[in-house]
This record gives sequence, structure tokens and C-alpha cells, in this order.
Amino acid sequence: MEADKRDGGCEIDIKRLLTNKIFSQVFALHDDEAIADLKELWAMSFTAPQPLDDIRAYFGEKVALYFAWLGYYTMWLVGPACFGFVLFIIQLASQFDNLGVPVYSVFIALWATLFLEYWKRRNAELAF
Repeated sequence: MEADKRDGGCEIDIKRLLTNKIFSQVFALHDDEAIADLKELWAMSFTAPQPLDDIRAYFGEKVALYFAWLGYYTMWLVGPACFGFVLFIIQLASQFDNLGVPVYSVFIALWATLFLEYWKRRNAELAF
């Protein structure tokens, strides 16, 4: 940020801004080594569990909880996706309406209830 524009910087004098109380504090946005570790543990591995402790240590608890929820939700979506795909193929093959839509609707209602209850359990586990 303090470098010349020709070097890719913004020519900002951070020390002057801190002295004049325009900025109250300055901190680095990212640690390149920690990002590389997270990338290796997390982003490059599709089947490995999320390193939630490492995510929490780097980004904070709210972000780690968000990614824990997102991973759990994605895992739970496999069932409705597969069931919905099978019903879609059946409906295409039959060329007329069948009981698939009402059955799928009941299934989704039960799935949503179960997902919520199991997420509450998982959330309680993560709290400790």
C-alpha cells in the first residue's frame, strides 16, 4: 500500500494517517503461510473433513460455524437430490403426472425436520 504506483502500491503514507488519527489502527489482512496451509488441508481435498479448528483459528468462530453448517447442509442435501433425480426420471418416462410430487413433498418436510434436529446436535458438539 505504501509503495509507488509503478510498483503496484497506492502511495499511502500509513504512518502519517496513524499520527493524524485518521486511522486508529492497522493490521495485515492475511498471513500467506496460514492461507497456504488452509489451502492444502481444506481447499485441495474434496473427501477430507473440514479443518474447523484451523478455520476458527484463522478466520474466527462465526466463519468456522458458517462453514461447519455449510458442509453439514451440503452433506444432507445428497439424499433429497438423489431422490428427486429418481422421481424426475420416473416422471419423464411415464409421460403423465404420478404420485411422485406429493411423496417428494412429504419427504422434504420430514427431511427438513430431521436436518434441523440433527444440526442442533452437531452445533452443540461444536460448541464444546
